[in-house]
This record gives sequence, C-alpha cells and structure tokens, in this order.
Amino acid sequence: LKHFIQGWQSFTKTDYPAAVEHWTKAYSHDSSFYTPRAMLIYAYGNQGLTKEARQILFEIYPEIEKMPLLGQLWLKYTKSVYDKDPHTSIRSLEEVLDAEPYFRGATWQIGWEYSRIHQFEKAAEYFEKALEIDRQWGGTFGWPAFYTTPANIYHRLGNHKREKEILELGLRNVPENRSMLRRLAICALSRGSSEEAEEYLSRFRRTRESEGANGDLIEFEIGRIHLEAGMITEGMEMLLKAVEIFPERSWVRYVTGWSLIEHEQDVEEGMRHIEEALKSNPDNAAYLEAKGLGLFKLDRMEEAKKVLEKAWDLRYEYNHEHYLLLQEVNQALAVQ
Repeated sequence: LKHFIQGWQSFTKTDYPAAVEHWTKAYSHDSSFYTPRAMLIYAYGNQGLTKEARQILFEIYPEIEKMPLLGQLWLKYTKSVYDKDPHTSIRSLEEVLDAEPYFRGATWQIGWEYSRIHQFEKAAEYFEKALEIDRQWGGTFGWPAFYTTPANIYHRLGNHKREKEILELGLRNVPENRSMLRRLAICALSRGSSEEAEEYLSRFRRTRESEGANGDLIEFEIGRIHLEAGMITEGMEMLLKAVEIFPERSWVRYVTGWSLIEHEQDVEEGMRHIEEALKSNPDNAAYLEAKGLGLFKLDRMEEAKKVLEKAWDLRYEYNHEHYLLLQEVNQALAVQ
C-alpha cells in the first residue's frame, strides 16, 4: 500500500518512471493487488512505451473477473482506449460513474474522451464537473493535466476568461508548473496581452532553467507557444533557428516539419525535416502522420493513404485529426 501511494504521488507529479518503480514493487508484494498493475499501463503509456503498456494490458485482461467491480470497469475502459474506440471508451466510463458518481478521475476522463472526438462543449461540461468534485474535496489536486487539458478546450472554444481562471487555479496548487505557465503564456498572447505574456514567458524560462533545460531548446519551446497562440511568423523563426542548432534531434525536426506543413509555410521543406526525423525513428506514428499530411497537401494521395494507414496501425490510441485526415484522403481517392 505504501508503494502504491508513492506511485500515485509520482504519477500526479508526472514522474512516470518513479511511478513504474513503485507500482511494480506494490504488485510484486501482493499479486492479488491488481490496481497498481493496471496503473502501470498508464505510467508506461504516458512515456510513449506502448509496447510495455500493451503487454501488461493483455497479461491482466484475462484475469478481469478476479478484480473488484470498479477495477473491472476501468480495465474495460483501458482496453477500449487501446482498441482505438472512443465511443466505447465513453460508455465504459459512464458505467464507472454509475458505480462511483464522485469519481473525480473518471469524470475528468470522460471530458478527455469527448475532447478527443472534438465534442468540445461536452468535454467542457465533464471537466467542470470534475473541477467541482475536486472543489468539494478541498480543491488541491496536484496533477497538472487536470487543469491544462480543460484550459486547452476553453482555448479552442475561444473562452479565454475561463481558460485563464482554470490555469490560475492549477498554478496555486502546483506553483510554477511549466505546463501551466506555458498555457498561460499562450492564453495571454492570444488575447493580445503582451506584458502579461512576457511575464509568463519569463517565469516559464526560469522554471525550465531550474530544471536544467538547454537555453536554445527553451527558445524552441517558446516558438511552439507562439505557434499555438496563432503567431505563425514569430514561432516559425524560433523553430527554424532550433533546427540549425540541433539538426540531429528528431523531435525538433518533426515539430518544425509538421508546423511548416500544417501552416502551409513551405510544405516541401517541411517534408525534408520529417524525412530526417524518420531516419532515426522510422516507426514513429506521429512522424508518419506528418509525412502523410505533407503527401496529402502535395496531392500525392496514394502515397499519403499508405503512410497514414501504417501510422494508424502503429498508434496505440485514437487520434481524431489522424482519423479525419485518413478519411479525407480516402474521399479524394474515391473521386479520382
């Protein structure tokens, strides 16, 4: 139980390797304690270690009947995520809430599932319910995504007032958290509040410096902030500078290439960066999706379809943008 609690504390702080260590120890002491074993799926998945996450899921799923009811329902939900079936995911989570109406995490998770299929108003409804449950419990939850994800939904809905309120609440509970400072900077830039944005950007820089981040990579991250705020020219300048400094970093190549393609700044150049990223990680679903997007914009539909289907098979969970792009490619081919 001690290791389980320590694992949860690490997880909420986004220290997923530590969560893996604690939950593995918890399960090793008591093999009938399924909860930490099941949570390992998320601890691995959030690190991008999908092979390890899938292995645990398919090891424990045959033993689902041995679990308590709530554990069974949650495991069914988890399997639906790996089956890339968001509508079943929502139904599974509704069953969880039927069994435990004040389950803050499940309420938040339904909001997340609705956001993944771009039903943002419905997502906001469940996020607000989760925030209200947390308020009733004292309002001190320390998981950054509990605040940044709803804030991002309100950003997409154009409700910057509520976006800012949620982020400020989160920042009180997790002071100087980089994810919330990042989103607050995006919010301020989107509203044209340059002084406020500079304050949050300065705090973001200091936080990242205290974490030991490279100064040039921090500027790369700030470039991404500008892009998300709709400041395309400023953001692209920072990203392209980062590529010159770190040409060997596939993630920098990918983000820059994707941005050039998505914003139609220079699709051909964007494709060159994506190809470089794929050299070091040829089975990365996100990189392949970016390549598929570039091929689509270059009207190379047959190639786009092949690449996007491969990327879809490699994804461990549903991605709505990817799904819609693949549908658009198939429709274009049908017309041809």
